Amino acid sequence: MKMSLVKHVVPGAYPGAFDGVQETSHEEYGRGIRWIFRIDQGDHAGSLVSRTTKDEASVNNACGKFWKMISGLPLDDAITHDTDEWIGDGGMIVVEDSPSGEGVRVAQFIRDPKQAR
Repeated sequence: MKMSLVKHVVPGAYPGAFDGVQETSHEEYGRGIRWIFRIDQGDHAGSLVSRTTKDEASVNNACGKFWKMISGLPLDDAITHDTDEWIGDGGMIVVEDSPSGEGVRVAQFIRDPKQAR
């Protein structure tokens, strides 16, 4: 048997794409949305990174900001769409240390309109 070491994604900026959302539920925080992104190039190519937010969007919270980041639309317009419309759209994924210190999370997705499906 051959073993390989999984490289953990480190904070930085990576070319990649939006890969979808998953509904989540947390005992303490309640329902949420996991925003998933795939790194496409470099040492971490193929790695998935994500950010979990509340499931209700507003102009001031992370959920609303992620709707705008993946769609390139104002929030009021973005939430009228299905997020599946943007799966595969590319851009730059900015990854930061998570506040808990355990792993990383997506801080920002800078959508590239030239890489939209």
